[in-house]
Amino acid sequence: MKRRQKQQPGTAPATTTQPSIETTAAEVNAPTASRKPELMSLETYKRLESELAECVYQEFIGRGLYLENARSRCLWMERSYKSWNVFCEQEAGISGRLADRLIAAVQIALAIKQGKAVGSIVPLCEDQVLPLMRVNEQDRWRELWDLAVERTGGEQPSIAMVKRVVGEYLEREKKLNPPPPAVPKQTRKERLAEVCASLKKALEEKDRDGMERACADLGKCI
Repeated sequence: MKRRQKQQPGTAPATTTQPSIETTAAEVNAPTASRKPELMSLETYKRLESELAECVYQEFIGRGLYLENARSRCLWMERSYKSWNVFCEQEAGISGRLADRLIAAVQIALAIKQGKAVGSIVPLCEDQVLPLMRVNEQDRWRELWDLAVERTGGEQPSIAMVKRVVGEYLEREKKLNPPPPAVPKQTRKERLAEVCASLKKALEEKDRDGMERACADLGKCI
């Protein structure tokens, strides 16, 4: 058992100095030379970026393939939903029209990725693919996508870049293959007069087939 030390007469009791709250907070918040953020290497950053892109791609593709399978199998009927639209709203949180668009976008993304090497730049979301829906030729999808990637310096192209590339392509096609001049729409009165003339001619020539065709056309006009 420790003996209590006796205080010498005429001396003040020893006191322990406690740091004030202000001093402690200042010391905690004060920057120190040793506290520096550790930067990851470029190799690690590229690897994480690639893994993240793959996760985003798989989520985008998986969602579209699920909806495509549900639509082709009429899954909403098996689950007692009233319609495809109601199924999409309840199961995917989007309308049936948007689900159809997502399915189409996934098909384009899969067509672009087909035959590409692992790690190639591919569409990661629906918005990147939407401009390509204006192009009917499937062979052009990858060509235009690769051009957008090239203009972005081999990185993921922005939606605006894909739009620009597709717009330039469509403009070139329009100049090379101008649409035929619009045929003026025939009025109902003009069409009726034409059918009546055909019927009159068929009656005069006793053309039974001509009379049947004219009568059928007449029924469409009335």
